[in-house]
Amino acid sequence: MPLLAMLIQVEAILGLWLLSGLWGRQAKVFAIMLFGLFLAANLLAISRGVESCECFGRFGQNPWISLGIDLVALVLLSLTRPTPTAVPIEFLSVPFCLAIIAGGAIAFPLWFASQPAEPIDFLRSEIDVEATAPGEWHATTITVVNNADRPVRIVGATDSCSCMVSKDVPTLIPARSRKALGVRFLAPQTARTLEYVNRFYTDVDTQYETFARIAVHFHKVQGSAKGVEVPESED
Repeated sequence: MPLLAMLIQVEAILGLWLLSGLWGRQAKVFAIMLFGLFLAANLLAISRGVESCECFGRFGQNPWISLGIDLVALVLLSLTRPTPTAVPIEFLSVPFCLAIIAGGAIAFPLWFASQPAEPIDFLRSEIDVEATAPGEWHATTITVVNNADRPVRIVGATDSCSCMVSKDVPTLIPARSRKALGVRFLAPQTARTLEYVNRFYTDVDTQYETFARIAVHFHKVQGSAKGVEVPESED
């Protein structure tokens, strides 16, 4: 994901900047702004019902944990005062630091572009539900992409909660192709936007698990609440 890769690069450069001690006040302000942005992003994810953020790539993490890390970082940054570095200044000259930043800005994108795509990837889905009743089930499909030169089998799935049910697994995805998988999701009690996250397991040694995400915008939820009984598969 290009955005995630760019954020990793920004964090690495910020870390070197803070350690260098150069322009300490400016570095502190920039760090507070960055962690403030991370905090706002995690609050947005929590408000949307996201159960796993992408802070650590394909290794899912609860956004509440990320929110706690951001709060701790902001508190520590607020309590610290920039101090001059003890490292000899010739190693921290402005040209040297600019060279490090420029080298990273060039090398990291080249390295990222050279990395092969993961064998299995899910296209992010975003759908709208104009009107529904609380507890009503809806059906849709998610698209899985096989980037490998061999067929890949999805052997199973773990639903994020009882509000989403995966269908059509296990299944075989032909090499270099796409396939639609059926899922069902439960309407909430009030109109809101929810992001459902499901974990899928594959027979690829280098990618044992992967995630599918569906953002659903419920525009109007009214009527009496229905039961939360999981529907039977029609297959």
